[in-house]
This record gives sequence, structure tokens and C-alpha cells, in this order.
Amino acid sequence: MGVEKTAQERSPHNLIGIAAEKIAHDILVSVDNIPRTLYAAQAPVLFGGASKSSIGSLAVGDKMTAGLLKDAVALLRATNVAPLTVNGRYSFVASPLMIRDLQEDTTYREEMQFADPKRS
Repeated sequence: MGVEKTAQERSPHNLIGIAAEKIAHDILVSVDNIPRTLYAAQAPVLFGGASKSSIGSLAVGDKMTAGLLKDAVALLRATNVAPLTVNGRYSFVASPLMIRDLQEDTTYREEMQFADPKRS
């Protein structure tokens, strides 16, 4: 998308700003729709706790664990979902409570102790 120099000079509007805003909106919609489409297309869903199959079956004591995180990565690989092209890894969005659960998980702490944050 481009803005001609003469159009920019003659217009009382900030055409570059408007164009940037429209492009940013299109990118946002695309980035939001990709995981939503992938999620809707895949039947397997993971929930914390033993033999949980829906959000309604979750209880207060169910926690996010390293094992559940590994299961999620295995499920993504098994269904041929490509990792991010930027760093070749999978990413996820988690609430602060889920992060707290992971930080309290012994297995997760042991594995992260030796993780190399500089590795790309």
C-alpha cells in the first residue's frame, strides 16, 4: 500500500497515518484469526486435571503443569501445526494464575533452571 506524494501534499488529512492505521488493523485481524481458525479446526483440547474434558469439569485444584504444556506441544506437532517462523518455537497466552501454577510445578522449575534464554 502506498500514498502518492502529490496526494499527500494536497490532502488536508494525514494519509500516511491513516494508511498505517489501516495496515495495522489488517495485521491485527489476521494475527487474531489464525490461532482462532486453528483452534476451531482441531478436535483435541487439553484441560488440566485428571480426565477433564471440558471447561465445566475443571475444579479449583486443577493446575497448569509442565506435563500439560508438553502434551500441548506434542498435540501441535501431531496435528502438523507449524511453530512460529520467527524463532521456530510454539507460543501460548496464559493468565497470571497459569504462570503461577507453572512456576510452582517442580518439573517445570527443574527444566527451566537449565534453559538457555539466549538460544534462538
